[in-house]
Amino acid sequence: KGRLISTFGSKVDTSTSLGINRVRNKGIDIKAEEASNVRASRAGRVVYCDSYLKGLGKTVILDHGDGYQTVYSYNSDILASVGDIVQQNDVIARVGNTGRAKEPALHFEIRKDAEPQNPAYYLPVKN
Repeated sequence: KGRLISTFGSKVDTSTSLGINRVRNKGIDIKAEEASNVRASRAGRVVYCDSYLKGLGKTVILDHGDGYQTVYSYNSDILASVGDIVQQNDVIARVGNTGRAKEPALHFEIRKDAEPQNPAYYLPVKN
């Protein structure tokens, strides 16, 4: 839950020692309250929990077993571990502002066979 602050495919500024770079957003960024719950969008197995993915900060990746993976980044805390089986809506992390986040937010990606997908085509529409 939160306000969409960056859409799929939009350009995101990243800072380096050499200046500002612009990269394509492979997901969406949702402004949310610091430390609020990050919940699994679908059931799956945790295949990654760490902060080594450039620009993404503390990240959890779930494999859903059908070619789809979901990515949850910018977290302040990771509550899942690699190998965990999680159910839809299980809390897997807490919202933060790690990585390139400028404010507390969730960076969310959907990947099909490792290719980024536009989450707008998968998420329910809010009326």
